[in-house]
Amino acid sequence: MTTTPLHAPLQWAQRSGVVLVTVGLQDASNVVLRLVADTLSLSCSSEGKVYTCETLLFAAVSAEESSFVARPRHIEIRIQKKDSGWWTRLTKDKGKNAHITLDWTRWQDEDDIDDNDGDLGDIGDFGMGEVGDMDEEELRRNLKESGDKVPDEGPGGEEDDMPELK
Repeated sequence: MTTTPLHAPLQWAQRSGVVLVTVGLQDASNVVLRLVADTLSLSCSSEGKVYTCETLLFAAVSAEESSFVARPRHIEIRIQKKDSGWWTRLTKDKGKNAHITLDWTRWQDEDDIDDNDGDLGDIGDFGMGEVGDMDEEELRRNLKESGDKVPDEGPGGEEDDMPELK
């Protein structure tokens, strides 16, 4: 193992009440994570190298309600915010940190949220019923009533329109 620790690469995303941090290190071992007030401290080893991270977070967090899990491809950290709300950045430092990036796959904006925290739930059928409930004849009748063109089918159905395979 190298003796000089490297900075662990972090990706972050947030929800109203939590911050989600992913540490992109494969097969991490000896993982030690500490959350104290508004500070995240992490140390681990991966692929024969030692990684550390000491980050002053944007606001206070609840260490008791936070958790982490070391997976084979990365470490996932779920940090519970002390006060719900949206952070403008992960750290108090306003400068750019080359080791911290946004996790766009998990990112959620404040205006993307409704009461069920992003779950679409039952969006309804828009008055059309279930797709499986509508037979071909009813579909043709609905298309005619709406003024849309109803496709004509020959005696063999759509298969007659298909060219021969050679």
